[in-house]
Amino acid sequence: MIIQKVHTQSYQLSVFVLLALFLGFESCETDEENGDNLTIYVRYCRETFKDDFQRFITQIQYLFFDEDGILQHVVLLQRGIDSDLQHLSPMLPYGRYTLVAIGNCEEHSDCEYKVGFTHMEEVTLAMHLRQAGDLQGDCDPMYWGILPFEYAANKPNDYICDMSNIHCRLRVTVRWANHLPGYRQGYSLQLYNVPGVYGLSPAYRIRLIPDADADPYESTLSQVVHSFPETDDTRLFHHDKKVDMYYAELDAEFVTYRYTDDRIPSLRVYHDEEAMMKEIDLKRFFRIQGWQPSRIAEQVFHLLVVVHPQTDKVTVSSFPQSDGVGWLDGGSISIMGINF
Repeated sequence: MIIQKVHTQSYQLSVFVLLALFLGFESCETDEENGDNLTIYVRYCRETFKDDFQRFITQIQYLFFDEDGILQHVVLLQRGIDSDLQHLSPMLPYGRYTLVAIGNCEEHSDCEYKVGFTHMEEVTLAMHLRQAGDLQGDCDPMYWGILPFEYAANKPNDYICDMSNIHCRLRVTVRWANHLPGYRQGYSLQLYNVPGVYGLSPAYRIRLIPDADADPYESTLSQVVHSFPETDDTRLFHHDKKVDMYYAELDAEFVTYRYTDDRIPSLRVYHDEEAMMKEIDLKRFFRIQGWQPSRIAEQVFHLLVVVHPQTDKVTVSSFPQSDGVGWLDGGSISIMGINF
């Protein structure tokens, strides 16, 4: 009897296991047929469809807001710990959502939120201040993406989210005409009135690779759309870089939040507390060059600044100088640094 009982229980267990596996396979097949699986592919394409996500993004936060704008789900992924940072299959109820993806927001940026309570309009990305009122260092080289989507039954739920570059790299090379200063150390380059706070709502978009048949705001297999967050122009920051002179020039790179057409910083060079040149409004230079930062997907600039100590003039040009045309403070155009 005992042997028979054991045999019967084993047989029944085998039947139940096979039935469960059969129903499970049938259920999975039905989900695929119904298209109920939610999948989101996150990419970073610069000038082509080549995906450079792995090259530039090492850490990412995925924030899922519901139709009412309340944060419902957060996924934090980091290279070296998580095997895949780009493919998402979140377990969410059916509904409308907005995904906000924030890449490389680490030690130099602040982003605070609480699941179930925080509203999308309340969340900001902000420079992590050294101290209130102090000159700031570099920000994180951040990337950002936004995807409104609907997760529904009996329809395809496959989406693409494009990441955008939301930092600016400004390299500045400073030289002196005729007379070099007597100092080799103790210089600083200072950048004034730089944006340092983002909201999470998109301010503008750039169709990097357009598709005439696609929605202009939708990222698809045939269209790349970069979106950029709104900037809080009431909260501006000053940045500085300590540098020494090498080979008769100063060289520094600022990594800050993006410039916009209406918000382009000013530049000045100091030695200790002494100003070595007057403050230069780079907005005028950008306009003469025809540069419109809000239309530039990846902001990387290199400026050559030449100080004329005997005349108090400063020449600014794009570096390397390919056409021999520079900009002389005061609004006139100079050829090879000479007042035209």
